[in-house]
Amino acid sequence: RAVIGSVVDKRVSAVQLTRDHNCNDEAIRQELISLHPDDPTIVMEKNGWRVSRSIGDTYLKRPEFSLRDSFPKYEDVPDPFTRGVVSAEPEMLTRAIAETDKFLIFASDGLWELITNDQAVQIVHKNPRN
Repeated sequence: RAVIGSVVDKRVSAVQLTRDHNCNDEAIRQELISLHPDDPTIVMEKNGWRVSRSIGDTYLKRPEFSLRDSFPKYEDVPDPFTRGVVSAEPEMLTRAIAETDKFLIFASDGLWELITNDQAVQIVHKNPRN
């Protein structure tokens, strides 16, 4: 997720720029199912929905990466693994930067599962760096 911190009259606000790409979103689940008609387990509900486009999980993007011990594996890789299970293609958004926009937070779901957009921009705003 990408979130811009904007400051107006010394008040910071969060503007979410992207949608989350995970299987909690029905549209994402349907997209994965349609892209993998031969894999009935492409999405699973196991303590929440699993399989997502992500910054990490390299072994799920290209078959050759699933064979290397240097890439950690947290989920079972389908066998045979002939194409990427998840996409590394980003969803693009264009937005004009405003003078009130002060910083960008770009993070994976590991952060966003723990704090809200507003909490994140408050933390960054209160801890400025050069």
